[in-house]
Amino acid sequence: MESLVYSKTPAGQQELQTRSGKISQKERQLLFMIDGQRSSAMLVAMLPGQEVLLNLKNLHDAGFISRDTPQKPLEEIRFSGPSTIAPPPPRNQQRQIDEARKIILSVCHEFLGQSWEDKLASQLASVRRAEELTPIVEQWAEALRRSGHRGAAFNGEKAIEVLFKATT
Repeated sequence: MESLVYSKTPAGQQELQTRSGKISQKERQLLFMIDGQRSSAMLVAMLPGQEVLLNLKNLHDAGFISRDTPQKPLEEIRFSGPSTIAPPPPRNQQRQIDEARKIILSVCHEFLGQSWEDKLASQLASVRRAEELTPIVEQWAEALRRSGHRGAAFNGEKAIEVLFKATT
């Protein structure tokens, strides 16, 4: 599952202004949060307990949002020569790490406040490999749970898990 980014269409912008009643309150809340930069994984983490993916599909089908076409990272070079040649290096996970940073900091901002956001931002700045994210994600999820935001912790961890499963 690839994490997609959506933007409001002119019809979506008009729906926010006019409140025609064509969409539910939860779909309206989601439409408000779509800004062309937040990924579907980030939206799932920010709206715990909601059917975000289903609502994204409904908004897309209704013409209120459109999928942005992200720039595709360079794919692995496929070599059809002899098998004695070394395999290509593993895929660069920088895009996924950057997306995970956005999710963590956005949810932090929403539920934990500036001090946690600053603390985790400094830790995330040094992350270069996916494995280095694990203790940070665990610390972040535990802080969310302790502050009473179990749904945000669960959805955030799932969003990051989905993000990295897309590369395997």
